[in-house]
Amino acid sequence: MTSQLSVWLVPSADQDTTLRQRIADIAARTGRPAFAPHVTVLGDLEIGAAPLSAMLKDLQASLPVQHLPVTAIRAEPLFFKSLYLDLPQSLTLSRFREALAQRLRLGAPPFAPHLSMAYGVLGPQERGEIDGLGDLIGLPLTLGRLQLVHSNQALAPSDWRVLEEFALNDLHAPRG
Repeated sequence: MTSQLSVWLVPSADQDTTLRQRIADIAARTGRPAFAPHVTVLGDLEIGAAPLSAMLKDLQASLPVQHLPVTAIRAEPLFFKSLYLDLPQSLTLSRFREALAQRLRLGAPPFAPHLSMAYGVLGPQERGEIDGLGDLIGLPLTLGRLQLVHSNQALAPSDWRVLEEFALNDLHAPRG
């Protein structure tokens, strides 16, 4: 059985909690949906969970924990990229994404790593939400887990479900 799945890179537990609260606060102020903070590596994949899980297990050792600083707060007139934390390119993340796309026999579109903070195009009266996130610029995000998620653009974020999680190796962690 196939369903639309996504592969996410997610923040460390403490950053997840903080970002989840910031996303919920924006959602409450603006009437938008709340959702779990994540960087979509590839989304809307037509494949079964078991074969995708096997691919992620095979490839996960090639992707260490990512330490990516927030470079800017951006807004675009796109539903799923309306307000987001801009992140720099990472060679290891790009290579991982390319390897996964190749195994899926997909042509991966250009990758611009980002972590959304709101979905739904901002109205002129909501532009202050951008300034409200300014304190996050320069924050180094620690992205240390991959998630296989049942999600797609047609499903409400409240219906998205994490099916499996994969811990990444931290090359900067002290060795004991």
